[in-house]
Amino acid sequence: MTTVSPLLRRLLTIDVGALSPYPQNDWVMTLFLLSATIYNAKDAALRLVVMLFFCVAPLVILLGRPQLRLSKEARPLVLLSALWVLYFLLWFIKNLKDFVFDFSGPNVEMMTPVLFVTFLYAIPLILNYPPDRLRALLLRYVLLLVPFLFLELGLRYIQEPNCFLNYSCRFEAKTVGYFSTTNALATSLVTVLLSFFAVGALRFRARALLEFILLSSMARSAIVGYIFGLFLRTIGRLRWSTRFAFLTLFATAVGVFLYLDPLRLLGDGSANSKVDFFLSAWDLLFGSDPQAIWFGFGANFSSVVETLGVRGWSPHAPILKAFLYFGVLGVALYLGFIAAVLLTFPQSFIPMAAFLVLGLAGAPISFPTLLVMFAVLRAFGEDRQPDHSSVVGRRPLEA
Repeated sequence: MTTVSPLLRRLLTIDVGALSPYPQNDWVMTLFLLSATIYNAKDAALRLVVMLFFCVAPLVILLGRPQLRLSKEARPLVLLSALWVLYFLLWFIKNLKDFVFDFSGPNVEMMTPVLFVTFLYAIPLILNYPPDRLRALLLRYVLLLVPFLFLELGLRYIQEPNCFLNYSCRFEAKTVGYFSTTNALATSLVTVLLSFFAVGALRFRARALLEFILLSSMARSAIVGYIFGLFLRTIGRLRWSTRFAFLTLFATAVGVFLYLDPLRLLGDGSANSKVDFFLSAWDLLFGSDPQAIWFGFGANFSSVVETLGVRGWSPHAPILKAFLYFGVLGVALYLGFIAAVLLTFPQSFIPMAAFLVLGLAGAPISFPTLLVMFAVLRAFGEDRQPDHSSVVGRRPLEA
């Protein structure tokens, strides 16, 4: 039986018995979910290794499950993933002459729909996984994720000690550490937090640790997205008679916050650019060649940012990337996939709503961490029995 240090036991309130040995495939699944969270490494070679593992790990598990069936609930997501793969192949053939084979930095963002290939077999695998085993491996996932993120936080502090939690040099602080930027870290972290939150499956100690890491990222869109998710959850639990008072109080607090503007949101070029992105895309929608509107404005990063015309920056938001690279058809597929997620997992409404907000700061069209959300909602759905003995367990959150 695996042992756990007393410190870790106090931090995460773990029952050591919950960590007894389990099948090797569950370890592979645990590491697969971890790779779906930490895939966006700064180092290109390391990112490639992590992404290769992300793509191959589910296949390794499937080799031992030849009778895996495509359940009815998995069909909408698998269908939309298949349509994305098919459309990407046709788009690639159409744009082959103009395609730039440079996958460094933001140039790789047009290639992210390739990851829907992994979704094709990872989604049925997750939805066919026994919920009790998913709960056990999600416990191990959290136990691996929390120390990893604290080590990454320490690396960021060592590399830029003067800029840690210092908004006057926020850019320097956000571009050090393991991840490409702390926006990538925060986007995945908020998705994981709100997924556990949606089913009441994360205890206070673990949540507080992850929230501290989120604050240390200084990724403002992600922090706002997380607060928005908590706001939606709170509203959903209030009686109708108290919702108006809460909404009034919340609106007042937001107004005061924007007036004081401690994070310099209103005077910051990065924040203002998000509005410029959508205004520019709106103009393109009604003033461009019909073929470009339907199929996209280019097969490389430089042509897209030139067309967008906002300071030479990437469009950041996934829906804008879908439009600029893949046209209106890409937007339809993107929105269709989100609709399929909500149809398959009704409890995903809060994390998905927050994802649309925090995605303004940057997120890929195909977002691997969504597979972690699927696993959490599958393991701790409404009809599952709570597991009170671990860091994850469906019960009211404790202080």
